[in-house]
Amino acid sequence: MNDNDAIKIREAFSILTQGIEISQYDVDIHTNKQFVGSRILWLDSDMYRICIATTRPTVAERLAGKIPPGLYLRDICEVRPGPDSVNFRRNHKHPTDPDHCLSLIGTEKTFSIEFPSKFSRDWFHKRFILLVDDVLSPEERSAKRFRLWAQVAEITQEEIGQATSMLALLQRGVCVIQHCHSGECRDAVLTYSREEKKLILTSTSVGTGLFNWTKQVHEKIDIDDISEIRVGCHSYGFVRTNNFEIDDQALSIISSSWVFDLELIDKASRDMFVQRLHRFLLINRKVSQSEADYLHRQDAGDADGAPGDDHGKLTV
Repeated sequence: MNDNDAIKIREAFSILTQGIEISQYDVDIHTNKQFVGSRILWLDSDMYRICIATTRPTVAERLAGKIPPGLYLRDICEVRPGPDSVNFRRNHKHPTDPDHCLSLIGTEKTFSIEFPSKFSRDWFHKRFILLVDDVLSPEERSAKRFRLWAQVAEITQEEIGQATSMLALLQRGVCVIQHCHSGECRDAVLTYSREEKKLILTSTSVGTGLFNWTKQVHEKIDIDDISEIRVGCHSYGFVRTNNFEIDDQALSIISSSWVFDLELIDKASRDMFVQRLHRFLLINRKVSQSEADYLHRQDAGDADGAPGDDHGKLTV
């Protein structure tokens, strides 16, 4: 870290510990309940937690152990500028200006916020990234090495072959154990829909009471919305199920809409699955970008052939 970055981190700490007023956008993907409102955003310097609420906890509430809604800095996997998150996309109210928007994406929740101006959004965007990076331990940095928001590198032929085999595997279905935010663990199957471009986790929820009941639960993540594949138990779902002894078998697929906290049979299976899924998602992103570039050239009247002519070998 250079001196300039250190200054920016001190600036962020100074302002965020005092708190700032922002607009929060929120959508519950299960109930479709939507919300937009003015909130206070601040940094709890004792817990290294970004908090968002209508008021800050009183001294009595803090002594009682109250933790306000928010995200721990070390849990944030992406600081995403713009309105490209589920809380903005599915909300009935649109932000004043897309350039004022920012989303903090983590395993506990995604917070989508609107700043008063593009300048203030850009100012906090840079400093949030530095803050998150500053608090990570070497182990946590290693767990976050499969990020997807960074620039897509060139893809080798070997990686294309691995991604193709991952596509075939996902179409058949991968058996996993899902660790839910409710504290429940359940058997599930992870598949991929080429038509929807979504990862689909299908599980069976069992209820008890006057009558026992079961129902199939289908949870979906858009692959273009995925921020990170995180290895280990560094996720809210594993905290809720209190399963930390499976660190070598655990992984989390994190997006702005939902998180899949999954357990595989052993470390070798987990490592191979994560590596190949990461390449599969990167290649799909590369293909999407190639098609977008082609359409942009076509609109400008400078297209030479279809996207598949130059990038067909990336199609999986």
